[in-house]
Amino acid sequence: MIFPRLRFWSSESTESGPDLIHRSLENRQHRLCAGISVDANFQKVHGCLAVLKGRGKFSRLKYATGASAKLSPSLQQGCREIRQSKTPNTFDLQFLLRDLADAQTLVIEQLKQEAGKYVDRVLAVSVADPGLWFSDFDNQPQYLPMCDPTTIAESTGIAVIDALPKRDLAVGGSGSPLAALPLWMILADRNSKVAETDCVFVDFTKQNPETFWLPASDGLDAELPAIKWQVADADLTHAQVVQRSAQANPQARLFVHVDESELADKSDLVTGANLQFERLDDVIGKTINLEALVAAILGMFHIDQLPGNLPRLTGASSQRILGRLTPGRPSNWRQLIRAMAQYQPAPMKLKDAI
Repeated sequence: MIFPRLRFWSSESTESGPDLIHRSLENRQHRLCAGISVDANFQKVHGCLAVLKGRGKFSRLKYATGASAKLSPSLQQGCREIRQSKTPNTFDLQFLLRDLADAQTLVIEQLKQEAGKYVDRVLAVSVADPGLWFSDFDNQPQYLPMCDPTTIAESTGIAVIDALPKRDLAVGGSGSPLAALPLWMILADRNSKVAETDCVFVDFTKQNPETFWLPASDGLDAELPAIKWQVADADLTHAQVVQRSAQANPQARLFVHVDESELADKSDLVTGANLQFERLDDVIGKTINLEALVAAILGMFHIDQLPGNLPRLTGASSQRILGRLTPGRPSNWRQLIRAMAQYQPAPMKLKDAI
């Protein structure tokens, strides 16, 4: 079966990041969104810029460029110790977050250089981090972000959106998975005329592989897409996970995302599954950090006043706009406020709006 290319997003491009940004942003209706992520093992900070066309869930986007910075061994060790501690020291945490903010600022400055003369189109940077997870006295999950947004905002001049899981937790959710709706924005068939091809996305970069079923939708539906999510058993091979995903959704377009540097047997996925699938990096045409891209899209949702959680997956009682917003310098902040005020999102059902 031959699948059509995903419009605007997935056309392979040999353009460099700056060239793509310059060509796309000559159109004043196009925007840039920025995302930053920190590895789960605190080895690197990753960043990305994506070009946006449209607003809200009608947006189309294209990955533009990325950047990364390795954390110092002492910072890596300090972050791991804080995360493993049952009673983390507040002062140690603040010092670590300040050092971590310096590394995140370095990556943001690299992205700003890639944006060139269109750096003013980067209205905010969205930050995803492993955070500190624990259970309260009622055995409910809680999350403390490992981010110093005020330092990042002051150093870069750009507004910061962070603490993405906290709002979902506040309404009874588990704080994950938050990648579901961004993945639908990236990969789903959203053809404005006839959207008919469902997609399945398997993420092997997680400790336990995660599978997302992304239904076709033109985006005009009042309801959010009925995305499904499943975590695979840790003892399954890559080929078995792909095989089961394909069997459960035989007509769907199958995507996989795998970190080849951590894949013990690369032939396991390619030859073992014996199925037609597409690698995410090949579809996009560039090697990406998915968590940074997801963070960028969730930041765009915040700016466009679009809820980023899916209650049917997270267990939350209602949809909520995710993240806390820390202002950048006055010029950036005023631009951001104008952009948010100029966009009127689609009306919500009463039960979803309260």
